[in-house]
Amino acid sequence: MKTGILVLLILLLASTAHGKINCSQVPALLQEKTQKLKQLMENSQYNERRGKRVHFEKSTKKFITAYKRFNQWQEETRAVCDEDGFASFVLASDHGQPALYLNQSDKRTFSHRNSSKRYYPAKGMEVHAISIYESQLPNGVKRRFREIQEGSVQVVIRETQKPVMLLLSAYQPVHWQLQLADDAQLKYVLVMGRHEQRVTIAENAEVTVHILKKNVSFDGQYRIAAKGEGNNFINTHNFVQKLTGGILQTFQYTYKATQGFSIDKTTPQFILPQERSVDDIQGEQVLLVSAREYNTLVKKNYSYLEARQRLPSLIQPQIIDNFVFAKRIRVGALTSWMASHRYSKGKVYLEAQLKLTDRTDLSTHSNIAMVNEGLEYPGQATNMIGQSNRKKLKNGDWIGLAIDLDTGHVYVHLNGQWTTAVPDSKKTDPILKPGHVYAPAFHASGGEKQGRSEWLVNFGAEQFNYPIPKGYSAYDGSRK
Repeated sequence: MKTGILVLLILLLASTAHGKINCSQVPALLQEKTQKLKQLMENSQYNERRGKRVHFEKSTKKFITAYKRFNQWQEETRAVCDEDGFASFVLASDHGQPALYLNQSDKRTFSHRNSSKRYYPAKGMEVHAISIYESQLPNGVKRRFREIQEGSVQVVIRETQKPVMLLLSAYQPVHWQLQLADDAQLKYVLVMGRHEQRVTIAENAEVTVHILKKNVSFDGQYRIAAKGEGNNFINTHNFVQKLTGGILQTFQYTYKATQGFSIDKTTPQFILPQERSVDDIQGEQVLLVSAREYNTLVKKNYSYLEARQRLPSLIQPQIIDNFVFAKRIRVGALTSWMASHRYSKGKVYLEAQLKLTDRTDLSTHSNIAMVNEGLEYPGQATNMIGQSNRKKLKNGDWIGLAIDLDTGHVYVHLNGQWTTAVPDSKKTDPILKPGHVYAPAFHASGGEKQGRSEWLVNFGAEQFNYPIPKGYSAYDGSRK
């Protein structure tokens, strides 16, 4: 166990990030901060060897705290310099062998097979990405369940505005067959995937090809997700920017590639989703939609009003005195209801009252959560009511949520008493990803034998029971 912890601490030293400062200052600053980390780690190793358990735990805790600060510092200070300056101080690796380069004569390598910390700079090239899960097998053979077998995909590169950096990504083994037109400007190809990837290109092409070994990840990802819903686009943009320092020009994705891809001036540009805030709903009533219908809204990018027109089977939420009722429907362990409107920026407030029927406490699966748009199942959402507060809840209690989408903080109160921290105090860790689209979810649970836990939700259609925090507005925009 102790050895495992120490190995983890050593691997943490190979972490990296991106930011901006004067390049000439970086080597000295990195050396100074790294020496402090090494001293803390050595103290931990010393105490472990001598069986000083309490001292070992304390020194280990100090190391982890210092490491977090060090990592934050790197986020704020990492710079991309010219090749010489870059190579002299960057935390880098190749094929899963991270190394800390303080200068050219000081190289300490830490073995970690499944992580690549190398940065692949685009250097002014256009960045184009293609991501798939799998491709067709030769001769139209049908892939068996969970079968790992190489397929092939053709990619044609024609004329573009600038030289091209091409990112290729797949889960299954893929033979990427690149065809270059006479006016193509392909200069660099980076390939990553869960399984072995292969690239074929004309022998006379002056192209650098770098293939990461199978299951080697960068920043926790071994491939670019082949999905296109709102937040997945943001994740892809952030990942590519961290990997290359460039801006994604085009992104083509599909689960199964049944035909080839092409890249040229006419390829549709990659566009990030528009930000959404309470100011955009223009007085529309905020209601609730079921989990399945919510996923349909996300995948088809419907507004709630569009969904009501296009989805005749849309379950109509029950309204009680202008409150929206998140009721239990007897299918599955819980019934999840999401707000019909979802936001990516701004500060909003809502309240929900617990309604218990034939029981005196909150049922196992009942909760209020924040759903990150693009999750396949709302149960993956972040619950807002912790175990300590669940035990306190009784019928008729009010839960208030102050949601700060700009900083990622969510503040919770029980009957007016803030159980996390006072809004805008930032004394809690952020739990939402900046720029991502979220909607609050209300999980109703229980049945005839166990009794039901349900929610009566006020998005602002009625006066709130407790004051709206300063700087926040009602979730439906009607009050401040």
